[in-house]
Formats: sequence, C-alpha cells, structure tokens
Amino acid sequence: MNRNKNISFVSVLESETFGILASAFILLTIAIYNGSPLTFNADSAMYIEASHRHVIEPDRPILYGLFIRYFSLNLSLWFVIVAQSFIVSYTLSCYFRSFFNNSANTGRVNAKYSNIALILFTALISLCMGASFEVGWLMADIFTPVSILLMGLVIFSKPLKNAKFFAISIMLVLALPMHNSNFYICLTLLLIIGFLYFLTNLRPVFKRAGIAPKRIFIALTLIVASNIALSTIHYLYGGEFKSSRGGIIFLMGNVVEMGIIDQYLNEQCSVKNYQLCKYKDSIPNNFLWDARSPMRKTGGWRGSEKEYKAILKDILTTPRYLKPFISSSIILTLKQFAVFETGEASKPWRRVNMAVRDYHYNDFRNFVSSDQSLEKLDFSIINFIQNIIFGICILLYLIGFGSKEIELKIKGLALFLIIAALINAWVCGTFSGVFPRYQSRVVWLLPLPIFLHLLKLRSNKIFHKI
Repeated sequence: MNRNKNISFVSVLESETFGILASAFILLTIAIYNGSPLTFNADSAMYIEASHRHVIEPDRPILYGLFIRYFSLNLSLWFVIVAQSFIVSYTLSCYFRSFFNNSANTGRVNAKYSNIALILFTALISLCMGASFEVGWLMADIFTPVSILLMGLVIFSKPLKNAKFFAISIMLVLALPMHNSNFYICLTLLLIIGFLYFLTNLRPVFKRAGIAPKRIFIALTLIVASNIALSTIHYLYGGEFKSSRGGIIFLMGNVVEMGIIDQYLNEQCSVKNYQLCKYKDSIPNNFLWDARSPMRKTGGWRGSEKEYKAILKDILTTPRYLKPFISSSIILTLKQFAVFETGEASKPWRRVNMAVRDYHYNDFRNFVSSDQSLEKLDFSIINFIQNIIFGICILLYLIGFGSKEIELKIKGLALFLIIAALINAWVCGTFSGVFPRYQSRVVWLLPLPIFLHLLKLRSNKIFHKI
C-alpha cells in the first residue's frame, strides 16, 4: 500500500503538469508579494478600457485588452496574470522537454530532471531577474518574450506531438499581435535565419542543428496568420483592416529626438508646405506625449499619419538625412541592449485607479493597498543580481560558441536569443526610444541555453549509470 502511494507520488513529481504548476506559481512571486497585479502609468488603464468600451486605440492593438477582459472572467485581474504565468511556464516546459533525449529507458529520469531544471530556472529568472515582474504586470510586454520563445520552439525543437505543436502554433498566432513590436521583431529574426539558411554555405550547419526549411516556412506562415488575425479583429471592432497601430507616429517621435527633423524642416519647409512647418521652431523633444506637441495640432495620431509618412519617406530615401538616422539607430540599439532595469512600477496613475474601480471593483481594495500603490516596492537588489547574470551569460556565450563540447542545437538557440535581444533593442530603440522596460522584458531569456546545456550534461551522467 505504502509502496503504491510512493510510486504515485513519484509519478506526480515526474509529470509535466507538476513542473508547469510549480513553475507558474514561482512566476507569480512578485505579484503575490505586491498583493495585487502590477500596472504601468496610463498604459494598463488603456488596455482595460479599450475592450470594455470597444475602442481601438491609435497607438496599440486591442488584443491585449481583450485578453484582460476575457481571462479576468469579469471577476478578478488575478486570473489574467495567472493565465500569463501558465503560458510562460508551459512554453518553458516545452523547452526542457523537447531539448532533451527522451528514450524509453531514460524517460522517467528525463522527466524528473527536466522538472527540477524547469523549477530552478524559473526560480532564477523570477527571484534574480525580471520574469516574475513581467508576468505579474498588466502589460502586453510579457508576450514579446513569449513570442520569441514560441518561434524558437517552432524552429529548433525536436518533433513534437501534433497536439502540442498545434497548441504552440495557436499560442504564437495569438501572442504576436499583443504588442506592436512583436511582429517586426519575429519577422526580422526569421528573415535573418532564412537568409543565412538559403543564401550562404551555412546550410549544412543549420541541418546539423535540426533547422529545416519546413520549420522556417511554418514560422513565416504563422507570423502572416497573426497579422491577418489582428487585422480581422480590428475590423470586427469597427476599425480598419489594419494590424500595427501608430508605427509612423512613434518613428516620427524618435526622429525628433535624434535631431534630424530640425535639419529637415529648416531645409525643406521653403519648398514643401507641411503643416509641421508652422511649428518647426517649437517642437519639444517629448514629441508624442508633451501637451504642447504640434502633433496635437496637426491631426493627432490618426490625422497626422499621412503627412508624417511622407516626411519620413523623404528622410529615409535622402542620403544626407539617412546617414545620421542610421548612425543614431546603431547608437540607440546598443544603448537599449544595455538598459534593462526591471521594476518600472511607480505609484499607479489616477486613470489606472479609475479603470480598476470601474471595471474590476472586486480587486480595487487590494489594488489601492498594494505595495506598488503605497510606493514600497524596491527592485535594486534584483537589478544588481540581474546585471551580474547578464554579464555571466554574455561571457559564457562567447566561450561556448567556440567549444566543440556544446551541442550545436544549444549554440543555435543561444545565437537565436542574442539576435532576438538585439533586434528587440533595435526595434524599440529606433522606433520608440530607449526605455528600460523594453529590454527588461527579454533579458531573462538569456540563461535558458545555459540551463539546457547543464541539464544535458547532468542527464548524460545519470544515464551512464543506468
């Protein structure tokens, strides 16, 4: 009887469900400590309001607002971040299961050690890096690393069961449209992989790493499907059949900060009748959000798009403007890559308080008494440790790429994640600006290949004893 109970208990510990549940709970650590889901400035409020009011904001997709509305069940915002924690936990579990030898004789050992590794990895990225903060945040940012991880599974993982591969594919199609940047990050990443595979002599290396043209094509198909799906959702909610929101305006805001717009208007306003020319001597650096911004006087987010698109096209096709744009973009990319402090959770704005009160009243009392609302949160220790881990990861990557002892698939994943982090820095730094939250959402992915390699080494030692 006791033996059967012991066997049953061991089976539970070895099950994938146990690993996912334990990992998901750890990912909720910061939200539990805070006493409420975390929010960001007015952005969290805008997501909550959008789906309830059926409003498509000009600067963001509506999908994350719908995610909040339907996963909260109109009962609690806790359900939203619990859903986020399970999505991340499940995705990570797929890595620890699929990057692993699962032969018949070693399956139980694999299951045991993959669960242990998953839990340890989740504890590291939750308690020493920003993963738990991202999961517990009512922001679409969490779906950027999720999109990157899911695309990595499509491209790198060993053949998965049809049901699991279908689930991963659906998750990717839904994760990509949550944030404007996801589509561009993943498409650029895939184009680089496709270029290296099809147009260079690296094809044999890709094949040894398990990357096949079929996987690249599937990933591309899913990216296109996500774009069509979001365009359809926007159309059904009364908007245009259009996916990305406000990209032209964001880029214009950054061109202003680069200082290029001043030179351009001074040289072109004598020959081109732009509305922006009226304000060329009084354009604030905070072009997007300053109440005095000329954008508010030239048509706002929607009304200014046509003129700004013409200006940007002229800038990007004229060498004397393009050169400083490229140099500024490189500098901003490098700065953004190195700026990843987590914990941008200042005292919630009044608009957030109102949104929680109006649409999620069950959460309101805990929300206003949370550590964030009382300004008690401190992420200085996490950020200090995160900087150290980041440095160690970069050092180990540099050493590992030259080592013949590390599996080629692990090297490929490490390169994939580094390129993804650089593309994230480029997209955000160039098209929006350098802000810690943009890079903090992806920096915690970097230890993953290292953990997978260590797990492989440990499992090989165990298997040799069997």
